[in-house]
Amino acid sequence: VQLMAVEVGISGGKFNPAVLPKVLSLRERYPNLPLAVAGGISTDNARLVIDAGANELVVGYNLFGSSDIKGYIEELETILLNEEKRLVS
Repeated sequence: VQLMAVEVGISGGKFNPAVLPKVLSLRERYPNLPLAVAGGISTDNARLVIDAGANELVVGYNLFGSSDIKGYIEELETILLNEEKRLVS
């Protein structure tokens, strides 16, 4: 399942935190469901989305709009790895 965190059809839209309770609810009801969140995902909110229960993040505008794509990917990977370690512990 993929949830949209921005208004559909608007590239570069601002992340809407109203999606987080929906992620939490789906995760509680369907613990093994592949759950993705798309739209407005950034290094600033990735932790919130993962903590809510998403196990896939769809990153587009913030990645390709970055002046340092490689650095952006590395920062996002660090966040994801740290969250994975925290969740497993």
